[in-house]
Amino acid sequence: MKHLYKLDNAAKLFVSIKNKKNIPIFRLSVVLKEEVNPTILQQALDSTISRFPTLALMIKKGLFWNYFEENHRKLMIHEDKYYPCYNINNKLNNGYLIRVGYYKYRVFVEIYHSLADASALVEFFKSLLYHYFVLTNKNIDDKNEDIFKDSMHTLADYDDSFLVHTKNKKSSVKEKK
Repeated sequence: MKHLYKLDNAAKLFVSIKNKKNIPIFRLSVVLKEEVNPTILQQALDSTISRFPTLALMIKKGLFWNYFEENHRKLMIHEDKYYPCYNINNKLNNGYLIRVGYYKYRVFVEIYHSLADASALVEFFKSLLYHYFVLTNKNIDDKNEDIFKDSMHTLADYDDSFLVHTKNKKSSVKEKK
């Protein structure tokens, strides 16, 4: 059975404003010293995506609202052929709202803003690069120990952090009548 997830308020906004001229996608990229090995990058992606289940989702249209559904298809890497933040074609991308790719020395990740914010994508990208470097026999010095190296996710990965950080907080700004 597939799990369904409600869109949070930000996700609802980004889904509703999407059109051909306004595509809410953003990109992170890194340039490596050596040319990217696509086979190893695909292996690293296979290891990493299982750690981030809330990025392995597809959007579905319900009767009254949109929702996210688990996606168990394989997320494939792509060689970069288009301009940055080109619309992600769900049919060509196995339903994923995230795209991972490479071009010569560059590795990039693009994602719909309705699925994640920049901090979530940075964590995913660090983990992807970690797995890539381990598979290419590079020594990784993680001084802060802030890279998700394991493939097991926790219940905290499913939390809506907005609710956690704003719960029972009163505004410190007083307004005059």
